[in-house]
Amino acid sequence: MQSSVGASVFPGGLKPNRRISAACGALVFLLGAAGLAGWLTGLRRLASISDDFIPMAPNTAVAFVLGGLALALGAHPRAAWLERVAAILVGLLAVLALLPENPANRFAGLFSEAGGRFGRFPLGVMSPVTAVTFLLASASAGLRAWSSSPRAALLAGLFGAMTAAVGLLTVLGYLYGTPLFQGGATIIPLAATTGFAFLAQGVGLTAAVGVEHPPLSWVFGSTTRARLLRAFLPAAFGVAVAQTYLALFAATRTASNPAVLAVLLGAGSLLVVAVVADRISKSTAEALEKLEAERRLLEEHMRQRQKMEAVGQLAGGVAHDFNNLLTAILSFSAFVRQDLGEAHPSRADIEEVEKAARRAADLTRQLLAFSRQQVSEPQVLDLNELVRNMRKMLGRLIGEHIELSLALADELGSVKADPGQLEQVLLNLVVNARDAMPGGGKLTIETANVELDEKYVRGRMGAPAGPYVMLAVSDTGIGMDEATQSRLFEPFFTTKPRGKGTGLGLTVVQGIVKEAGGDVLVYSAPGKGTTFKVYFPRHAEESHRPAEAARVAIPRGSERVLVVDDDAGIRAVAHRALKKHGYRLLEAARPSDALKLLEAEREIELLLTDIIMPEMTGPELASRVRQASPRAQVLFMSGYPGGALADRGVLDASVAYLPKPFTPEQLALKVRAVLDARGEAAAAG
Repeated sequence: MQSSVGASVFPGGLKPNRRISAACGALVFLLGAAGLAGWLTGLRRLASISDDFIPMAPNTAVAFVLGGLALALGAHPRAAWLERVAAILVGLLAVLALLPENPANRFAGLFSEAGGRFGRFPLGVMSPVTAVTFLLASASAGLRAWSSSPRAALLAGLFGAMTAAVGLLTVLGYLYGTPLFQGGATIIPLAATTGFAFLAQGVGLTAAVGVEHPPLSWVFGSTTRARLLRAFLPAAFGVAVAQTYLALFAATRTASNPAVLAVLLGAGSLLVVAVVADRISKSTAEALEKLEAERRLLEEHMRQRQKMEAVGQLAGGVAHDFNNLLTAILSFSAFVRQDLGEAHPSRADIEEVEKAARRAADLTRQLLAFSRQQVSEPQVLDLNELVRNMRKMLGRLIGEHIELSLALADELGSVKADPGQLEQVLLNLVVNARDAMPGGGKLTIETANVELDEKYVRGRMGAPAGPYVMLAVSDTGIGMDEATQSRLFEPFFTTKPRGKGTGLGLTVVQGIVKEAGGDVLVYSAPGKGTTFKVYFPRHAEESHRPAEAARVAIPRGSERVLVVDDDAGIRAVAHRALKKHGYRLLEAARPSDALKLLEAEREIELLLTDIIMPEMTGPELASRVRQASPRAQVLFMSGYPGGALADRGVLDASVAYLPKPFTPEQLALKVRAVLDARGEAAAAG
């Protein structure tokens, strides 16, 4: 059965790092086999590089044969058991070598040179340093063979690196001509071939763990920190080499051990440079990764914004066509209602059609508010009426798993704000409350008249003390901690999963409320729900009631009016509504047709035109008409949302504009008002 490490770290065959470990294992096997052959044949040169150096002990050679074979063949799925067996046997040999009465040393008695001595040290006996290093190597192999956890991989890599470090220090000692511990009184020195074997085995064990795990990932990984550390490596080795030569020079002057001094100073300097480089790399990498994360976040926000703009454009186009239809429905229903007597049995049916059309117009406006396609037109409003009108839409928005409750105050004061923007405020707060209750709960919308004194507003609000109308949205959801609350109104800040929110909803809410002269306060605690309290300045004027316009007497006129709209239903509504009140009508479906009519008539008093049409826009047509008829007034109408019209420069205080859908009475009143404004301006001049 394949080991878990072989299955998870090296799936699908031999990877480059595993080929390195296999090659190192083969080298270790050859060194161990050579040492063992040297003892069997009496050729000590096979167990040692020179007669001047102590040879590799027989039990050390056996341990290297086992460890090297396991490392060389461990990449193969069927040889995974060998790694485990070798780790156990090598560890056992090392433990026996550390015992006071070493049973493993009896193994040396089988060879011709058993019992001999090399200076003060017995031949064929494993050094305690060698035994401890074998324990590190067997621990590395065992962790890799029995566990695939990241923690096990980390320890396996570190133990492998420590094995390589012991081998490197041993090899450097021989290269400098003074093997480590050879001049000591008690510690048996390591053989030169043992040092080479440990170096190869340590490199192989570390490589087998893979570059995706420490310690190799710290240097050879794909992170910014690893790339920076790789850039520092040449400098670190340069400093270490310089320190080594300095140590050699000092040793010749002080008659101290040059190998020990050089290795200690070189390793120390390398360690210092590595630590400094790591700290610099870590801080630089964190800064770069933070910038990269911010860049990705901005890209995500830009994509979200583009999506919202696309939704807004689509909503604007749908609203234009839908508002044209609603204008025809409202107007022809009004015509039928006017033709029917008060007691006619069908009058009530026609009134229901009108009510449904008005609700559809409200729904269109709410959808445009949700897609941010409205331009601010402050009006005196009743918040209670706005909440009641949106109740059905909000119920569908939050779903059946959330209970919607209204607590609306009696005799609520009026507020002055744009109705579409107020609807957007309520929509955003309700959506936030819904998302805070994924498992269901209760959402409460409350209104109240409040008096805020100086003590209350000081340090809490950016609005002055005085009378306010409060709109509160409360939920029984997960709540928020203080850290989250402190960032709620930051642009692009969101606690929702990636792709689920733009982080702009509450920013927009705060902007709308502050523009109206109010402020937003939030009360929340983890696990105890959230309440947003929105305060609008109370307005003395009563809220506007659009229905009252129908009861106003509409003056008649006799002026010549040119109606231009590519929708036949709108032209029919305008013709019947204005003809009824005495106006003389000219109609055109396209701007080019309107200009031809104007060439024949020359003079008109009013141009009633759609804004967005084929051939040319309403403002362009108005400019052409005024060249031919300078005294003509202009009244624009459109079913497009204000956001699209603002880009064309027609939503200005000096421009007369009638939004669709409208009723025949609203059209007649607006036409009369525009014509009368011309007369008042002429009289004033």
